[in-house]
Amino acid sequence: MTTTKTTKLLWSERGQIGCELPGHAPHRGSDTWIWERWRPITLNDRIDFEAELGHAAQCEVCKANAQRAS
Repeated sequence: MTTTKTTKLLWSERGQIGCELPGHAPHRGSDTWIWERWRPITLNDRIDFEAELGHAAQCEVCKANAQRAS
């Protein structure tokens, strides 16, 4: 199974997190990508996310798939 450890994480201004795997985040240039202001998560974003929430940023779809598989 492919994990987000090898794919770039992305997030929207609404706080949704996805990765570059097909279907895990909106397509770049799509209405959803533009209107929800999706962008890559930077190293500083990852540090802030972990400090605030106590865990690393993770693609929501990958996380759900892993939970279903276990």
